[in-house]
Amino acid sequence: MWYYAKNGEQRGPVTDADFQTLYQTRTINAETLVWREGMANWQPYGELFPGAGARTAPAPFAATPVAASWATEAQVRERDYEHEIGHYFGQSWDLFKSDAGRLLGVTALFGLCFLVVNGIPYLSSITGLVFNGPLLGGLFLYYLKKVRGQNAAVGDAFSGFSDRFGQLLLGYLIPSLLAGLAIIPAVIMAVLVVVAGAVRQDAHTGDPLGNLAMSVPLLICGVLAVAGICVMIYLQYCWMFTLWLVADKNMSFWPAMSLSRAVVRKHWWQTLLLGIVSGLVALAGLLLCGVGLLVAAPVAVAMWAYAYERLFGDLQPTAD
Repeated sequence: MWYYAKNGEQRGPVTDADFQTLYQTRTINAETLVWREGMANWQPYGELFPGAGARTAPAPFAATPVAASWATEAQVRERDYEHEIGHYFGQSWDLFKSDAGRLLGVTALFGLCFLVVNGIPYLSSITGLVFNGPLLGGLFLYYLKKVRGQNAAVGDAFSGFSDRFGQLLLGYLIPSLLAGLAIIPAVIMAVLVVVAGAVRQDAHTGDPLGNLAMSVPLLICGVLAVAGICVMIYLQYCWMFTLWLVADKNMSFWPAMSLSRAVVRKHWWQTLLLGIVSGLVALAGLLLCGVGLLVAAPVAVAMWAYAYERLFGDLQPTAD
């Protein structure tokens, strides 16, 4: 386990793998002081790892030029990983404690905007599909900057309303529509059952065998609904990192969907477990009279930010 100094503060502990990712994603550089148990004193990263000396701290992450340490999309697709959910939670809690005021303020402001967009009478179904993607993309980028130890301003949380607006809109809309298609067979079957029931009622039939026959379509409808919901959940988690990739790596929505699915499906159940745990964290905050959600929500979002950073942090951004 490693510790490092950032902005005059001690950060960590982080694992060997995470420590390398911090350097690859420019969170630390050759001059960053680091320490682990057994070392007498803190030392610059570049002295412990001489190969790092030639790579000093670059410009902010979004403007970092192409470097030898970037991973290609093919490399990201091929490599394996494990989600350390407990570690994500610990890192997220440390991040929250380090800057609780800003994280609370930005998350609360985002939540207010999200509620407004999805609460407009008669229009919320449209405004939600149009604005949810850019809103979420900006929030994700803000959290990624916090995770990377970069300067993150309130404006970053709304950076989705920029040249990335169209791709973020599609990155939210298309996965939502495609996942929703899984439930259509159950909806069609339900409509047929309702129509058949109405016809039988008009015929004033009370035939017990007819009632038994109606139970078969109802059973089929139930099976289709369960299967559709399972497929919908599977696809939604496969495309979980689409908006993150669009906002952070400047990818178009379709390649982002493809890459997210290729990586997530390797350990889909671990990703689902991460979703369950982060959801329980948020739920626990909600149950505390709702006030705890102001603490739980930033921690839950940060857990996904750390997961994304582990999977895609060193991916070479797409050129404009």
